[in-house]
Amino acid sequence: MQKSNSFWQKNFTFLFGSKMVKITADSFAFSTILWFLILDGKGAIGTAFLISVSFLPQAILGPIITPLMKTSTLKFWMFFSDLTRASIMLIIPICYFNGFSPLWFIILLMLIHSATGASYDPASVSLIPKIVKEDNIQKANATIQSSGQVVRLAAVTLCGVMIAMIGAAYTMLIILPLYILSALLVLFINYKAKEDEVNGKENKPRGGYFKKLKRGFALVRRHHILFPLALYCVFSNLASAPWEALSEYISLRNSMEGQSFIHL
Repeated sequence: MQKSNSFWQKNFTFLFGSKMVKITADSFAFSTILWFLILDGKGAIGTAFLISVSFLPQAILGPIITPLMKTSTLKFWMFFSDLTRASIMLIIPICYFNGFSPLWFIILLMLIHSATGASYDPASVSLIPKIVKEDNIQKANATIQSSGQVVRLAAVTLCGVMIAMIGAAYTMLIILPLYILSALLVLFINYKAKEDEVNGKENKPRGGYFKKLKRGFALVRRHHILFPLALYCVFSNLASAPWEALSEYISLRNSMEGQSFIHL
């Protein structure tokens, strides 16, 4: 860890860059897959399935995978997530160009896409205290979160322009190098793990995983801010899912018919 008071050191810069590139790739992936489903005539049912498999596996597996992560393997989880998603974004357009793009196939791959992504965010958050000084952790995390929202909005806009210019299939080919770039940036992050974790000498009592999992949920349950915030996020996502499915379908259909629309 650097001696400077600023959290903008080499390691954090690599983490920030990887996160922003990954957010861009995720936004491109979701938008382009929507076009595949619409062009295949799957309609609102297809978009509803896409939204479900894009959110549920990551939301469910995230808390389950987190206790399995060691400090020494955080980079591995992030690198594995990016490479797996890159592979999926290569398979889909290849199959599409060869005339094979059934709904079940695309949904299955996007299910894997979401499931593997469940490891990236917890690992990236756990990595921040290892590369940033304690008094800068909140600022560093806030910078990543706020910048991520801006990048996500810009990525959706850019993706829409590119789909209109070169088509969804060719736009998807751009996602592959984005995920690979994100994975490579992760490899440049250097941090020190505890010696016991590196050598695998840490004590692992029987049932340790379930104890960690239970402790994690208990900490959220007892926190006066995290618990209501978690409930808000759950119900917010459940409430927005039908609107997202229908609005995406209607806006894309209007676009295909040459009518103007506004995507919120």
